[in-house]
Amino acid sequence: MNNSIIVRNLLGNLLPFLLMGIFLPVLFEKMRRFGWFVLTQYCVITVFETIQLVTTTGSFDVDDILLNLVGAVIGWLLWMAFHRIYAGMRNAQDTKQLSV
Repeated sequence: MNNSIIVRNLLGNLLPFLLMGIFLPVLFEKMRRFGWFVLTQYCVITVFETIQLVTTTGSFDVDDILLNLVGAVIGWLLWMAFHRIYAGMRNAQDTKQLSV
């Protein structure tokens, strides 16, 4: 197997759902809770894979479900980290303004 195929498969499965992991918590408050986020992503990914199976436009692959879910979780974790950093910076700024 060619290395470029492996990299393309990994990135093709991780990146789209990584972006969903970043944008869904921004757009929907309920997606900020990890349990709801993972459950929703699992259902969406499984529906996509099932549509591929039924329409024979792709293959139903458990590896794709796992990689897509990992990508979504990585995106969610990145969003959470940035969210906490930003909140900490805002709190520090608010505290600084109060002390002046």
